[in-house]
Amino acid sequence: MAESDFSERQETILALIVHDYIDSAIPVGSKRLVAMFGLDVSPATVRNEMAALTEAGFLRQPHTSAGRVPTEEGYRYFVRRLIGETDLPEKEKRTISHQFYQAGGDVGEWMRLAAAVLAHQSKVASLVTAPHPERAVFKHLELIDIRGRQILMVLVLAGGEVRQQMLTLAEPVTQELLSATANRVSQLCQGMDRAGIDALPTPGDALEKDILMLVRDLMGQETLLSGEVYRDGLINVL
Repeated sequence: MAESDFSERQETILALIVHDYIDSAIPVGSKRLVAMFGLDVSPATVRNEMAALTEAGFLRQPHTSAGRVPTEEGYRYFVRRLIGETDLPEKEKRTISHQFYQAGGDVGEWMRLAAAVLAHQSKVASLVTAPHPERAVFKHLELIDIRGRQILMVLVLAGGEVRQQMLTLAEPVTQELLSATANRVSQLCQGMDRAGIDALPTPGDALEKDILMLVRDLMGQETLLSGEVYRDGLINVL
């Protein structure tokens, strides 16, 4: 059954099941649905509609004698089609925009602020993580003189992920030269993934060549699938 084939009654039953299950965390039966919401159809009719929604993948039955609970697809349909469009007052929109403007370019601060705004607007708890791209994309490189021949390479990827590596050079290099090399590599690799960097011609400068090879290695590492979780509004649960 395609979403476009849903009848108005099926959409109503799905919405009521989602609402009731969120409130009770108990599988919803047809008799309960009719009694609680005063439906003008019989429990048998509701069971038939629930069976159709289950076959379509929007409900599931935990076990044979249980009622129905929404599936992930059922929740998505509810949010996308049934919950109705809402809009924040213009004053709230301006306040939120100003808060994010003040946060600047700090990804961590954006995540903390997003969690706070969501908790405040929804009056429930919020959990926020930074988005992670499916592939690593170069954004910026820093080379920092630590001590003698040791330097710290800091690679920043699109999306805010940071990868670091300590390097030991054959001979000491000034911070000025390290910064110049990092700037050239940043300009060269901006917005590229590992495949794009692999296709670049080999630089003539030995230091730049070595740094570019290390960047390729770091870019080849698996992108993290999870990161820090920012929480807010836990008091709302209480």
